[in-house]
Amino acid sequence: MPAQTATDKTHLSEKAVVIYDPSRVKADSLPDSVKKVPIPILDIAMQQSGDPIMRNVAALGAVLKIVGIDISKFDDVIRATFGRKPDKHKQRCKAEIRA
Repeated sequence: MPAQTATDKTHLSEKAVVIYDPSRVKADSLPDSVKKVPIPILDIAMQQSGDPIMRNVAALGAVLKIVGIDISKFDDVIRATFGRKPDKHKQRCKAEIRA
C-alpha cells in the first residue's frame, strides 16, 4: 500500500506531537513546529505478535513513552482489559507496548 500524506493540519497546535508510521504516512507537509515521531508501528506489531491488528498497541506504547508514563504501570490496565482472555493475549499486549 502506498504511503499516505498527512494533510489535515487544521487542528494541530504548535506544540503538537505526531506519531506516525513512515511506511504508511508521509509527514513532510506538517509544519516545522510540530514534533514528528516516525515509528515503524506495523513492523513492530508484526515482529512482536505477527498480527497487524496489534499496531494500535505498539502505538500506545510510543504514546506512553512520549508522555512519560511508566510502561510497567500499564500492566494493571492490560489485566483489567484482558483478564478473562488467554495469557497469550496479555503477553502480546505487553510485548507490543514495551517494543
